[in-house]
Formats: sequence, C-alpha cells, structure tokens
Amino acid sequence: MNPPAARLFFALWPAPEVAQALDTGWTAAAHAHCGGRRMRPDTLHLTLAFLGAVEPARIAPLAALTGALHVPPGEIQLSQYGRFERASVVWAGPDAADGALNSLHDKLWQALGDLGWPVPAQPFRPHVTLLRDTRVAPPSPPTPLVWRYDRCVLVRSEPGGGARYHVIAQSGSGIPD
Repeated sequence: MNPPAARLFFALWPAPEVAQALDTGWTAAAHAHCGGRRMRPDTLHLTLAFLGAVEPARIAPLAALTGALHVPPGEIQLSQYGRFERASVVWAGPDAADGALNSLHDKLWQALGDLGWPVPAQPFRPHVTLLRDTRVAPPSPPTPLVWRYDRCVLVRSEPGGGARYHVIAQSGSGIPD
C-alpha cells in the first residue's frame, strides 16, 4: 500500500507580531462585521503556490527547491479587505500590485514548472485568509499593516477539522529539524 498524498503549498509566513496584529486588528474588525469562523493567528499566511495532493516521492525535490530558493527581502502593505463570494472567505491584501511579490511568485512557478508542475491559469491575487463561512462583505479596512518578509516556506496541510499546518522546508535552509 502506498503512503497517502500530502496537501502542499508554498507561502509567505508572517512573524508572530505581524500575525498577532492581523488577528487583533484586521481579523477582529472583520469578524465583528461579517461573522464567520476566524483563522487562528498561527495559520495566517499568504499562499504563493498551492500544489494540492502531492505524492510522497515528489516531496523531497520540492523541499530541495525550497531550500535553494532565494527570497529577496520585501514587504507587503495589507490595505484592503476582499471577499471570495463562492467560498464565503474574507481576506486582507494589498490594493496595488507589488512588483517584487509578483516577481517572487513568477520565479517560484518557473522553478515548479521545471519540476513538472503546470502554471495555474488564474492570475496571482495575493491575500491572507482571515475568516471562513462569512455572511456579508467586510467593512472598511483598518490602518494598513506592513508585513516584511525574507523567506518562503513549503507547508503540509494536515487532514482533519480546522487548519493544521506543518512547515516542512523553508527558503535558504532546506528541511528544518
């Protein structure tokens, strides 16, 4: 019997103080207006590439790619709320395209393409999911929040209720202990 596939994605992961500011400011304000289910601060992230179910034999090359990936320091200014209607999700994101973030996204997908992953047809829309199962559109956003980043992570989404994530590799470091 083969081991089960793992659900994987690449993401930018905020420092704990940024995650806390997102939770107590942005998520709390949206939740008060929209209802829904809040994402835990330790699960907040910005997805760069969602891979879905990945066979175990393909994980080591993805971890190696992650360790070799150079992520120039950058920053994202979260300045707007948005809502994905069909998924009933409220998110925070930048209100303008960011060249450095888009370049990182494109560089990652080029490397993934070299490993046989098809580039998604939909355009990149950087966002951080704050709430799920919402009823209404979000309110006006709070004061913009600056998120500085300098690494990207490869994450396994654990099955079961609620979001449970496990970082299996990070840029510039290979597989963590």
